[in-house]
Amino acid sequence: MKFDFFVSYQRSDRELVAQVVRRLEGSGVTVWYDANIDGDADWRETAREALTESATLVVFFSGASNGSHQLKKELAVADGLGKPIVPVLIEDTQPRGARLYDLADRNWIEAWPDPASKVDDLVDHLIALTSKAAAAAIPENGAPVAASAANDELPIQPSATAAVYIGKMTAGGRRVPARDVLPFKWIDLLVLVPVLGLTVFRALGPDGAAGATAGHRLATIGLACLIMVALYGAVAFPIRYYLRRRGVGAALGKYLISTGILVGLVVIATAAAAAAGAVAPENVAGAVSGLILIWVFFTVIAFSIYAMLGGWRALRAFRSNIRKI
Repeated sequence: MKFDFFVSYQRSDRELVAQVVRRLEGSGVTVWYDANIDGDADWRETAREALTESATLVVFFSGASNGSHQLKKELAVADGLGKPIVPVLIEDTQPRGARLYDLADRNWIEAWPDPASKVDDLVDHLIALTSKAAAAAIPENGAPVAASAANDELPIQPSATAAVYIGKMTAGGRRVPARDVLPFKWIDLLVLVPVLGLTVFRALGPDGAAGATAGHRLATIGLACLIMVALYGAVAFPIRYYLRRRGVGAALGKYLISTGILVGLVVIATAAAAAAGAVAPENVAGAVSGLILIWVFFTVIAFSIYAMLGGWRALRAFRSNIRKI
């Protein structure tokens, strides 16, 4: 069965949610929430299937939502499928940590204080987000009003109005996450090509080591180019993750993998350069240790700044995206 809404909430908010669900269903809107799970069913699998078959995820957000692992999974599924996510703030709280990054840029509905007194307005707003809403329910000024009885024959899909609750989509209409491991882009060539070209020119030109063998020069060029790429990546990757609005934990994990790969390649190139005589063998251990220390130091500094800027931006976005009802 397909549903207009999948409702996510915390147990402490069940009474309020039940009121909203009853009103929605009374208006002909199909809703799934965990009261619909049979006692002998696998509730996790049932919930996942219901979310997949639902047009929109509605999240009733209270203080307890910040620690909900189930909400984290539901957000990931809905976001991955490109479904609208409608967060409804029902307490004087705000998302924190990973939830702040997951939801900060969403358009929020603020239903507190006294959310029970705002059930009618909330239901009218949600009905206007469904494909079953009458055309007259969405006036030109964009303020939703109560919809007429729903037509059960209409397909279960979000309305055009609900598009403001969908995350960033590709031109083809599907949500495709950007690659975060070694997130180089073609535009990086504008910086890397001149830098690497100069590196090769210096190694092959008159400034190169006099009397060096071909193997010696090749090892030197390879090592120098890898160092330049690693340095560029160490600076560019955090900026790229920040622009993609990645959470601190997710960005740090991908950064460590990406720069770890580059550092590993530099270590291998250093060993090759030592074997070719381009680097003194007794200096290899010191060079590798120094490289790792610099990597760790830069990572700590970069992501300390990242956490401060990212948290400030997410909190500002959350506060600016709240719509009171």
